[in-house]
Amino acid sequence: QGNGGPISVVLAAAAPRPHLLPKVGAKLGAGRATDEELRGAIAEDVAPLVPRDDAYLMRLHASTVLRAVREMQNR
Repeated sequence: QGNGGPISVVLAAAAPRPHLLPKVGAKLGAGRATDEELRGAIAEDVAPLVPRDDAYLMRLHASTVLRAVREMQNR
C-alpha cells in the first residue's frame, strides 16, 4: 500500500543531471505495483532520456530502477 504521501523516484548518474521519474513515483504512491506495472511506468519516464534505438540502455535503466525500488520496499 502507499504510504499516504508523495513518493519521488530519481534516476541519477545515468545522464549529466538527475531525472525525476514521476510516473514511477505515482505508481508507488498508489500502492504496491507489480513489476510489469513498474516497468511500464519506468519506460514512459525514461523514454525521453534514451535514444529510440538503444534498447539495451532502456533495459539497463529499467532493471536498475526496478531493483532499487524493490530493495527499498523490502527494508
